[in-house]
Amino acid sequence: MKKIFILTLLLFTAALIFGIDKAAAQSMRLGIDGIEFTSVDEQKSPVAVGLPVWYSSSSFVIGRNISTTIPTFELGWNMLSPVDYGIYDGMNYGPFLDLHNWKSTQVTVNILNFSAFNRRRNFGISAAIGIRANNFRLDKSLTLADAGPMITPSTIGGELQVKKSKFTVAAIHIPVEISFGRWDKFSISAGGFADIVMNSHTKIKYKGGSKDKEHNFPVNFIQAGATLRLSFRTISLYCNYTPTSIFKSGCGPRTQMWTIGLGL
Repeated sequence: MKKIFILTLLLFTAALIFGIDKAAAQSMRLGIDGIEFTSVDEQKSPVAVGLPVWYSSSSFVIGRNISTTIPTFELGWNMLSPVDYGIYDGMNYGPFLDLHNWKSTQVTVNILNFSAFNRRRNFGISAAIGIRANNFRLDKSLTLADAGPMITPSTIGGELQVKKSKFTVAAIHIPVEISFGRWDKFSISAGGFADIVMNSHTKIKYKGGSKDKEHNFPVNFIQAGATLRLSFRTISLYCNYTPTSIFKSGCGPRTQMWTIGLGL
């Protein structure tokens, strides 16, 4: 009952916002997919804004169905190329950001989705707000240390056997994409994103289950990039390019990141 009340409240709030009155109201349906409100006003252009909400020329839905090309869940694989170690000249550290690419993952969950499409729904703009974590799998013998002002590689010592070593950047993810083609068939999208960093940390996991973590590395607060996406119904293949360096200028290697992944 509580869920039904909340959904109903959202419906009437949306109706007030978009000026839907009794004259425009034709019917309302409550089902598994959410609440659907149907309007007889066919003259209005299809517009979409939601939590999540999708619109056609005669209805909008609060629930699972949403006409957006931005997936709810994304899984990608990160590659750093090129990496500039210029600030470490003469320090003999070597390429310590050489990654295990297939274990360096990007995980994104988009929580709120917004979209607007033309009447045929073959051209539109979508945006979202979500959470993203970029994981960079390091060599098992190394971790990163914040030596101030620069990060440096640190050899992992001790008697415990290391299972994995990684560096993670977690952020609020805000993408915006323009799409061509029908979202429920085939479409191509291009756009950009901004990731607002909330946390960064290293993690060393030892055989036997014990862990070590260090937090708050000197990373850039906003990391922005571009996205190209091919979508077929609810499945998409995407490529991200992030020219923003992971670390602040003078605090670590200068990086550019490429990510290839799948969205659902």
